[in-house]
This record gives sequence, C-alpha cells and structure tokens, in this order.
Amino acid sequence: MAEGEGGRATTAAWAAVEKDKVPLTSVGIMATVLEHLGDTPVSFVDESVTNSLGTRAVPSLDDSDSAFGHKGGALGWGVGAAIGVSLAFPDRRIVCTLGDGAIMYCPQAMYTAARQKLPILYIVMNNGGYAIIKSGTRAQKQRAYETDTYIGMDITNPEVDFVSLARGLGLGSAVAANPEELNTAVKNALSHNGPFLIDCKLDRAIPDLPF
Repeated sequence: MAEGEGGRATTAAWAAVEKDKVPLTSVGIMATVLEHLGDTPVSFVDESVTNSLGTRAVPSLDDSDSAFGHKGGALGWGVGAAIGVSLAFPDRRIVCTLGDGAIMYCPQAMYTAARQKLPILYIVMNNGGYAIIKSGTRAQKQRAYETDTYIGMDITNPEVDFVSLARGLGLGSAVAANPEELNTAVKNALSHNGPFLIDCKLDRAIPDLPF
C-alpha cells in the first residue's frame, strides 16, 4: 500500500460508521455530502470551529484550490469567503461548513449568494452555542466550567431558526436531525438553482478542543 493510502482507508472506515449516527456528527455529515457530490469539482470553505477536525479530515483534496480556512481566532468570515471562492471558481460546487455561532456574525452575506445564484452549500454544524468558548473554559478550569454556568455562550432560548433565516435571504434551506433527513436535504440542495443551507443538529455536549 502506497504512503497515505492507509490513512485514507482508516478515515473512510471512520466516516462510514459516523454516517449512521444520531445526533449527526461533522464526520458523518461530510461523508454523506461527498457521497452525493460524486465526481463534482468542489472547493471547501471551513469555519466549523470545534467541528473542524472532522470536517477537514474527510475530504480528499484534489489541488491547492480545494480547501480554504483561517488560522486566526476571528469568527464570521466563512459566509462571505464562500461567496468569494465561488466567484473565483465558477465551475466548482462550494461546500461551506459553519458553526452556528460563526454564521451569526454575518448571515446577511447569504443574500449576495442568493442574488448571484451561486452554487454554495452552507452546512450549519448546530450545537446550540459557542462550543469553542465552553471548551476553552473547561481546558483552563475556569469558573464557568466549575459552575456549569455559561453566560452568553448558548444560542438557545430562543433557538435561531436558521432555515427561516436562509429562506428570508433567498436561499433554499432544510433542517436535518438524522441521516435520513440529511440525505434528503443534500439531494434537494444539489438540485437547487442557487445557494442552499442545511441546519444540521449535532450533540450539544461540550467537546474537547480540536487543536
């Protein structure tokens, strides 16, 4: 076996198991999306933050234009960056993975994607809050972790209706809480003329830091 093939085989086996899990996982979501994409040329834009390890592990990248990310700590760049990547590579499907916290910074950029009918699939990894901050408080043994009181870190009460938000800005949209719903949503997204958002419901437990 050539160098690298063993790692890809292990990742593929991991992804195959994750595809059937409820709640959905970033690995399973990406595996499902890639299965539906087939040989479609694609570029990935990732701002899924605590889910980035899984999101970035699954795709096998074809060239230097296949993946776009951010090494700094800023949030909110992903929605707009996907538009820029789509305009730069009009022959590619764009898959933009976002945390539910990250998308809250600049959701209005999706209006431009809809106006230009760009082939962007926005995938919201919805874990109900700013999990990266919660993970940080746990890693540093801060008071929020000790008291299990995360002030301003939850995106609940009320929940954000990302499906309605996307539709209001001109996108197609759907929610997915299990593999069957995800498969249907991805099929609809890839046949839609323009951008599409899928609100994917993930586990809301505090994750370990991915880096």
